[in-house]
Amino acid sequence: MKLGRKKSDETVAETSGQPAGKQKPKSQEVKGPRLKRLGAVAGVQAVAVLVAGVLSVALLYLLVLEPAESRRAERQAAQEVDAATTRINQRLAVLQSAVEGLAAQRHVREALVSREGIETVAAELGQALPGVRAVHLFPYGDIPRSTSGSDTLGFAGLDLARRAESGKPLHADAFPRDSQWYFQMAASIRKPGNRALAGSMLVVFDVSELRPLLAVINRELGGKMALVQSINGSSRVVASNGSGGGEAVERPLATPGWSLSYQPASVPAPVINTVLAMILVLTPALIAAIVVWVLLGNAQRSLRQDVLVLSQWAHKVFGGERLKLPVLKWDLVSSIGEVIHRLSRMVDKRVAKAAD
Repeated sequence: MKLGRKKSDETVAETSGQPAGKQKPKSQEVKGPRLKRLGAVAGVQAVAVLVAGVLSVALLYLLVLEPAESRRAERQAAQEVDAATTRINQRLAVLQSAVEGLAAQRHVREALVSREGIETVAAELGQALPGVRAVHLFPYGDIPRSTSGSDTLGFAGLDLARRAESGKPLHADAFPRDSQWYFQMAASIRKPGNRALAGSMLVVFDVSELRPLLAVINRELGGKMALVQSINGSSRVVASNGSGGGEAVERPLATPGWSLSYQPASVPAPVINTVLAMILVLTPALIAAIVVWVLLGNAQRSLRQDVLVLSQWAHKVFGGERLKLPVLKWDLVSSIGEVIHRLSRMVDKRVAKAAD
């Protein structure tokens, strides 16, 4: 074995051009390719786990949380405007029934038939309902063609009274006067016996009668509820309550040309805390990255220990000692140890033959 080592030293000296036993300084040695370590693999795997966690959080937010919260906000806004639509429709129906009830009273019919005391009866009817601004009574066939002399009577009101005389369907109508909005309703007045028309009645209400019904019930959303009237493609806000700047949600009313528009002021608070959801997803990913790092670090230390034991054993075996293969933890290192053990036996046999 010593002769073998000496020959090896001489061969190295001849190849390098230097005397045996002398070696180049480490600074002059040519560096080989950079070797891989399990630490680098552990770092890559830990980063991959963290990236996967961040990607999971992004997908969870974009595909689950955000669409769910958006649909929830839309449902709440729709419920708010639907409830207001129901309130307005019911209120207008009640007012229309009340106007028709006033028109069916006996003294109203008698005043139109006799054409005496019409203004007095109209003034009395104005006190019968809340929010009434004016009441106009027209005997049959005596609807004026001009609106002079009255600040609450317009051409739209006269047209509505004519519709009542002709028996056509009646609906509320809104109009502005001096930067103030009003809405009006009409009813036909008939004789009780033959149901012949005795005239028509037009009642003008202040729009403040409808404004409390436009209140937003959901305090969390807030926002602006507006009553809109559309005529010939032009839309105008008749009454509104609150303020908001979100996306408008509209619902048509039973009255033709009338609709409700609702703009939320804020987005409702999320049911699931986004930050907490991100923490819940990222925490397992971070723990997994740490576990991967620790396990691969322990594996690297264990491999180094096995390689160190195998190296010491190989030095002793090739030095002429007969030792058993040590117990190793890693199958890869153990396989290499088996190969080295067989090679050591072959070398021993060759040295023995050379000595003979």
